[in-house]
Amino acid sequence: MTFGRKVAPIMVQTKLKNEWILATYMNCVHALKRLKLEIFGSDVEQYSLIPSYMAEVKIRGHGVKLEMVNDDFMRLSVRFLEGLQEYKPYSERGISVDGTFMKTSVGGALVVA
Repeated sequence: MTFGRKVAPIMVQTKLKNEWILATYMNCVHALKRLKLEIFGSDVEQYSLIPSYMAEVKIRGHGVKLEMVNDDFMRLSVRFLEGLQEYKPYSERGISVDGTFMKTSVGGALVVA
């Protein structure tokens, strides 16, 4: 069973159909969009939570570097505690790099090293 952001309109429509409730595909699209916005918040709201989330990650002992300029997110680096413990000499260097463009309202690119 799929939960969270991965739920698709066709899944909602099928679930409703199994409960003998008829709904058009577009009604399911609009309902799902409203529910996701209400539950997860907008991309802009999520974006503004990055500094507080990183502060919590740092409290738990993980390595965090967050660079912001005039409240604009520039770079973020997270090195998990386990990685820091096992690969201390390499913690500042990346082993491999992968990236993707974020298709959200805030845009940008996500690079994982």
